[in-house]
Order: sequence, then structure tokens, then C-alpha cells
Amino acid sequence: MHIEREEESKALNIITKEIKNVRQKVKLLHQYWAQLVARDQETVINLLLEITDFIVQKAHDPSYSNPKYQHFVMRRDDEMKLDTILKVFVNETNLQLIYLNNIIKTHGDKLNKVSKYVHVYHKHIEVQLVDYTQKKSTKSQAGVSKLKDEINKFIREYDEKIDPVYVLFLFRFYEYEGLK
Repeated sequence: MHIEREEESKALNIITKEIKNVRQKVKLLHQYWAQLVARDQETVINLLLEITDFIVQKAHDPSYSNPKYQHFVMRRDDEMKLDTILKVFVNETNLQLIYLNNIIKTHGDKLNKVSKYVHVYHKHIEVQLVDYTQKKSTKSQAGVSKLKDEINKFIREYDEKIDPVYVLFLFRFYEYEGLK
């Protein structure tokens, strides 16, 4: 499937309304990410947030049903994990942070049930550190300072949810100098 520029909004509508299988929706979002985000990033992020909400609800109650998710289907044996959704965000740290902030605030520890390999709190810090490294390399002092504050705030807010040893490893790996 190749999407022409004028067909991007139609493609997003097809993914949102006509394709019901959640795994297929995510696969297509991943495949056409750049084109779809360039066209309508808010709709794409909202769709990913809805998919995440749906899989979290299904993981906690397999019989979950809600008219809001009439365009979502997931077979009982089709396990959809957060790890797969996170692969969609190719080189888009800002959008990934928006997504992670939202799902952490909305679902918190319930995300553990739908995540096989990714610890969402650690992933959030890691994405912030990638952004920090990029801003530091471009010598964007204001951006670096703001990001340091955001990283420190996140760590203080979710201190009990993160492994300090792993976070220190991330700090060393990304050469982070801003812990207060």
C-alpha cells in the first residue's frame, strides 16, 4: 500500500475507522508514520492513546467492551504489547514524550500488564535523555536547562517507580550532568 499526498487523510480515516484489528492499525501507523504525522500528528497520537487505553482495559478485563472502541478488535490470543506501539515513534522524541506522559498519567502501573520488555518510567527518562543529548550537541543551552528541570521533576514525581541503579546507568550512558 502506497499513500499519495492527497490520500493521507483518507488513509488515516481508513486506519481509524475501517481497520478494526488493533495489531494491523499499529502496523500501518508504523509503516506510514512519517506521512501520517506530517499530515495530522494530533489525530495519530490520539489514535495511539486510544489503542493503548483499549489494550490496557482488555488486559485487565478480557470481556471489556465500550462503544468508544467500536473500531477496535483484538482476539483473545492476540496479545498486543506497549513495546510494539513504542516502535512506531521513529526518531520522534517530542511526540513519544507526549505519548508517554499521557499514558503514565492515565494508566500508571496498569501499564506493567501490557508491557513485556519496556518499563514505561525508565523509557520516559531514556527518551528525555536522548532529547537532552541532542540539545546538548546543538549547544541549545536554554533547551538543555529546561530539559534538565523536566528530567529532575519527573524523577522526583515518580521516584518510587524507578530503579535508581538503572537510572544512574542511563545517566552515565547519555552523559547526563543535571541531577540535583
